Amino acid sequence: MSGLKSYAAAIGGETVLVDDAVALLSIAKDMLTQFGCEVLAYDDPIAARDYILSAGDRVKLLITDQSMPTLSGMALIASLDESGVKPYCVLTTGAHEPSRLSEYQARGVDAVLPKPFSLADIESVLIQLTASSGC
Repeated sequence: MSGLKSYAAAIGGETVLVDDAVALLSIAKDMLTQFGCEVLAYDDPIAARDYILSAGDRVKLLITDQSMPTLSGMALIASLDESGVKPYCVLTTGAHEPSRLSEYQARGVDAVLPKPFSLADIESVLIQLTASSGC
């Protein structure tokens, strides 16, 4: 897992993490920050969306839960896409159906991170993102 820091650096910029479960948000933030990611954590997807829209291209990675009460992860990604803002988008979900991956990708999701996830799972997603972008 020593490569995680270099993958985070390759993506660059800020990482916005969104989950309405505050305990999970804290754990995921700790996982990312211990390897050098600059993480802004939000338990409110609307506040996260507003920040991302105001931050312009500083936000390079969005990791968002799918199931949240005020705005789903897919709706958050769609609203950013409609505004022309396109960080890498990772959808976390406890109800991942591999058969829906192509649907998610068609709607702007770069990777899916099934819950519960580990540090190795996060590293795998970062490898996938940096490989697909040529970083």
